[in-house]
Order: sequence, then structure tokens, then C-alpha cells
Amino acid sequence: TIHSIGNHHAEAVELYRQVLASQERCLAPSHGDTLCTITNLAIAVPSIGNRNEAVELHRRALEARKKTLGPEHPVTFAVRQQFGSRTGWQR
Repeated sequence: TIHSIGNHHAEAVELYRQVLASQERCLAPSHGDTLCTITNLAIAVPSIGNRNEAVELHRRALEARKKTLGPEHPVTFAVRQQFGSRTGWQR
């Protein structure tokens, strides 16, 4: 049912939040795995109605990728493209 699907989305978002908190503590906020989790969380949160949070998470991941890898790096480009396609915003 739709209700059970919604419950799974909420569980997934909660798991991403837990993983992100652990990665920020154990790895670093700018570590590649941490940034990947931020992007995954940004993709997941709209499924539970948090579109504004998704934009902020995408922006956070993009800015960190630009800072750590540079604005022309292929990974930065991919994050920018994903951000733009999911939010309608590109820089």
C-alpha cells in the first residue's frame, strides 16, 4: 500500500541521517563518503515531503565538492548536474 511505501521511505531517510551523523563524526564532513551520503539523503527526503531540505542538502554537497575537488572536477560536475535536475537550479 502507499502507506507502507511511505513508511519505508521514512525509515530510509532516518537510516541516512544516522549514517551521516556517524560519518561526520568518524570520517569528516568533507570526506567523499560523507558527501555521497548527503547527496543520497537529498534524493530521499522529497519522498517524505521535505523538498526544502533536499535543496539545502544538494547545495551543501555541491559546495563541499567544489571546495574539495574544484569546480571543474567530473564528480563536482555530476553533483551539479544532479542538483539541477532534481531541484531546477544550476550554477
